Amino acid sequence: MLQDLAERAKRAAASSALSTEDGKTRPGRTRATPIDASSAKLLCAALIAEAWTYFHGGDPPPRNQDAAGAAHTLWRASGGETKGWGNDPLNSWRYYFKEVQAPALGKVRKECQRHLEEAERLSTILSGK
Repeated sequence: MLQDLAERAKRAAASSALSTEDGKTRPGRTRATPIDASSAKLLCAALIAEAWTYFHGGDPPPRNQDAAGAAHTLWRASGGETKGWGNDPLNSWRYYFKEVQAPALGKVRKECQRHLEEAERLSTILSGK
């Protein structure tokens, strides 16, 4: 296990996300993330966007207050902090709803779609239709 840990540490130290070309640690407060990583708020917006697409036939516009309200409610229910732009915390969701088509979110959205379709099938079976 120590060899594996040492190898991972070596790869992390050489990672362009953590250090510059000359081997110095990158400055700044932000966390190092993989290149294709998505923020938690973006994942939340993607789940709401996929549910919106399921029921409405397409992604919500970035300024849609109902979608922003749903995302904000999900975010708060999952323990997220509320920080808004201006007086309305829902305004902060515009950016995330503009980004929900990112390729990195494809798997998350596809899995959400699968769950929605399975729930519909189960509902049909249980209702006897």
